[in-house]
Amino acid sequence: MRELLGMTKVCSEDPVRRAAKAMAGPASETWLKKQLKDSYEPSLDEPWILDVDTTVKLLYGHREDARVGYNPTKPGRPSHALHSYFIANIRIAVDVEVQAGNQTASSFAQPESFLRGDSAWGTECAMEAAEQRQIPFLFKLKQSANGRRLAERLLGKDGWAEAGQGWQGMEAELR
Repeated sequence: MRELLGMTKVCSEDPVRRAAKAMAGPASETWLKKQLKDSYEPSLDEPWILDVDTTVKLLYGHREDARVGYNPTKPGRPSHALHSYFIANIRIAVDVEVQAGNQTASSFAQPESFLRGDSAWGTECAMEAAEQRQIPFLFKLKQSANGRRLAERLLGKDGWAEAGQGWQGMEAELR
């Protein structure tokens, strides 16, 4: 496999871990981010979408920034919030931010590129922040009564535009 990738040697996990421990915190983070970027940067020549997701990681014992927050499986248990960023088409992880367990909301993670997220991201705060930074976004719509009425009205209208891959879209505003 290493020949296929043009590698002459493969380093095992232990020497890499020891080398990272020897580096200062900020220096190791900078080095790791550069290596990660080098692995996915060639893929960025193609159109891509940043997919964001937040996961709650349960914690046991005493951990830095462990806070009680939204926790669907064990309410009251301290946790971390992992804000993950993926290149959607190829599912390559671009970054993961580890934050306190009470910082699970989308307002605590604001990446700087095209945003795609689930209905939790479709908040006024996230949309306003994206608009202020002139970042295009696509979020799933929460199924509110007003959202359903808007969809019903749009279904009967002309003017749908081709969105690619057999899909059509129409722009509308909802408060």
